[in-house]
Amino acid sequence: MPATFRFKFVVWNGMLLWLGLFYYGPQWFPIRAPHELAPGAFDHAVPFLPETAWVYQSLFIFLPLTTLAQRDSASLIRFASGFCLLVLAFSTIFWFYPTQIQNHPPLAHVSWAYDHLVTAVDGRRNAFPSLHAALTVYAGSSLIRLQSKNRFARCGAILWILALLLSTLTTKQHILLDLIFGAGAGLFAGAIQTGRWARR
Repeated sequence: MPATFRFKFVVWNGMLLWLGLFYYGPQWFPIRAPHELAPGAFDHAVPFLPETAWVYQSLFIFLPLTTLAQRDSASLIRFASGFCLLVLAFSTIFWFYPTQIQNHPPLAHVSWAYDHLVTAVDGRRNAFPSLHAALTVYAGSSLIRLQSKNRFARCGAILWILALLLSTLTTKQHILLDLIFGAGAGLFAGAIQTGRWARR
């Protein structure tokens, strides 16, 4: 059955509420001190580019667009369910194994974009694994599948995914280790959502 815009809108707002609760919960109500992750040589080689905060937070354009792109109610529910399970799994890690990055850059007065799009809405915790990377790859795998016959849209989605992943490093919100494990989890969840679940 085709999913109406209203239904998609309601589902997206439910997903956003779920993300807010389970992402900020471990930050607002921590149960243990965070373990600090040391950046490696690759992380030090990546420049800090505060203006890429615009790219970093474009995830919140990418996610609703992917939600709206779902063609029917069944695929929408599968996508939203996978999203919620992924967020819940990461939230469990953030609560019981909290992490943050050593030598974090200044958290204020860096640039307007960084101050308002990163510092004001995110904290140092929830570093490993990167939920940002996981949700990017998860949504991206779904969008690429949906646009399999549209080469232009598919290439655009791939470039957007790569930009989002790179921005997790250039904003210094994550290190390479976070990115690899987060993207891997998103790829695994996306494979389930677009593969085995979709064939049921």
